[in-house]
Amino acid sequence: MKNFFNQSMTSGNVLIIVTVVVIVMLVFSSVLIIEVVERPKVIDAFESATQARYVAEAGLEEVKNYIRTSAYDANGNVWLNTNSSPGGFLAVDDLMIGNNSVDITITELGNGWHQAVSSVQINNIPYNLAMEIKGRDSFSRYMFFTHLDDINIGATTVRGDVHSNRRLNFYFGGAKMYGDTTAVRGIGFYYGANAGNTTFYGDLNGYSDSITWPKTSEIATLHNETTGVYQVSNTSSEYSGFGNFNTEIEFIGDQVKITAKKISDGSVLKTGTYPLPANKLIFVQNAVTSIKGDINGRVTVATMDKVDITGSIRYVDGGGDRAYVLKENGVVIEDTPPGVVWSEANGYTYEENSDYDPTVSSAVGIMALKDVTITSAAPYNMEMHAAIFSSQGNWHCDLAQRKGNLRVVGSMTHKRRGWRYSGSGYGWAKSGEYIYDTNLLAAPPDWYLAVDTPVFDSWRRF
Repeated sequence: MKNFFNQSMTSGNVLIIVTVVVIVMLVFSSVLIIEVVERPKVIDAFESATQARYVAEAGLEEVKNYIRTSAYDANGNVWLNTNSSPGGFLAVDDLMIGNNSVDITITELGNGWHQAVSSVQINNIPYNLAMEIKGRDSFSRYMFFTHLDDINIGATTVRGDVHSNRRLNFYFGGAKMYGDTTAVRGIGFYYGANAGNTTFYGDLNGYSDSITWPKTSEIATLHNETTGVYQVSNTSSEYSGFGNFNTEIEFIGDQVKITAKKISDGSVLKTGTYPLPANKLIFVQNAVTSIKGDINGRVTVATMDKVDITGSIRYVDGGGDRAYVLKENGVVIEDTPPGVVWSEANGYTYEENSDYDPTVSSAVGIMALKDVTITSAAPYNMEMHAAIFSSQGNWHCDLAQRKGNLRVVGSMTHKRRGWRYSGSGYGWAKSGEYIYDTNLLAAPPDWYLAVDTPVFDSWRRF
């Protein structure tokens, strides 16, 4: 009986083992069959998706070519504006790339930006690739831009992109560059400055492409875009018979005071306070001998002569709160006594005001044929919120007096290099900081001059 029981148990164990082995083999066989059947499908799907991406990219390259070769009119890039809409416009239909058909849909995003979506389907696998585009960019995108001169930077802080169609030179060390830093003819370090003690938070490129400088006529044509008191010219009915005269402009919230003065003796020919122009443009034929004030709104002042800045220009909201405030150890203060340096080491910061709440973001554009000068009439501590463009000259500070601190929120673009102070301490020599106004990227001043080079953002799966 005992032998029979053991024999039965042994036979049972063998049966179980055989059964398990058979099941395992069946499972492996099933997996192997699935692998043999499905692996080619996975490979095909991957290859189709890869091919679809290349085809979709080629579609976007075609769009870039259309935009680059397009003409421009007053509204911007003709091809882009004609072939887009807020709801999406089928700009390119059945574009054949190899044996595959591509469709391109372009949607207006606002503020000059568009989105192009390249769509293709290969082996029933759809693939969409998107790219953001701006037909051309505003010159206000740069914190500093010079065309025919080097840019020289000392131990200062620049919060924005910097470009020179010549060289970019650093002196003394300690500069902090928060945006992209580019030049066409190289980047140099002098008098103790080197790559180790100069901080670059963005891209650094000393051999970038040159950017085309606009024609002077682009400012002159703005004469015909203004009417009434905002066309400050002896060809305007408002100022006819005055002969040649200079103009003073003062911003008073959402109003602007415009005064025409005789060149010979400074006597007032006509003055008045008006709402900011509805089309956001003031054109001045001769020199702007004074511009200053706090502004709640948007305006571009264009002149075929020079501009003298005689007081702070600051953005405010409807309640008078400023866009930027000075803080001492974190507490808002109105100003400091003469001789005090506004530096972080001394406990001072110049920063955005949390109480500033405008209905629309303010923007001041100043475009001049000649120099834009911060004159000695400006305050000891000077603030300037504006995008500056000098077609044939530069921006600079008058060096007739020893002044204090200068803070700029905006953008400076000029043909020749500018300056803030001299080595002997004249000008605004205590401290300076240049803060790029990021609102200028999405909403530059109306009528502000533009770079003819379109902007193409990176591709992404859509």
